[in-house]
Amino acid sequence: TFAGPHCAQLNLLPARTSRALFREGSSSWGGTVRRGRDGRHHMYFSDILGHCGLNSWECNSAIAHAIAPRDSPEGPYELTETVLPPFAHNPTLQVHEGKWIIYHIGSGRQYKPEMACSRGVTNGTCGASSLEEEPSGLGDEDPGSPNILVSEGP
Repeated sequence: TFAGPHCAQLNLLPARTSRALFREGSSSWGGTVRRGRDGRHHMYFSDILGHCGLNSWECNSAIAHAIAPRDSPEGPYELTETVLPPFAHNPTLQVHEGKWIIYHIGSGRQYKPEMACSRGVTNGTCGASSLEEEPSGLGDEDPGSPNILVSEGP
């Protein structure tokens, strides 16, 4: 409902402050949750590696898998594996005819050197290690182009 003298304020119910996925000194982005055949909830998300902040996503973003240990889509979730190493980002999970399909950008092949960070702080930007060195690349492959992973799912 709306509130306020001009009915311009959205009146929301109080939100819970629990965290679905929390790891001290780590960053993540997005996430899709689906219930598996095992009855547990599985999340696929962009995991920013190396204790870096979100501004290092082009260097340190990998696709990771986490599972809620109890029967709840709200979690808490525990990290189980890295599905694709950097660079892989923005996973979206769909289930079609029993197969789990993850759409994402990146190929899982590093095209920029991974950054080292400290306690979630990213100093600098990703790219070449010196001004004289060209950033590493993937040749003709576009690291931002969409890709697909298909599996039988849990």
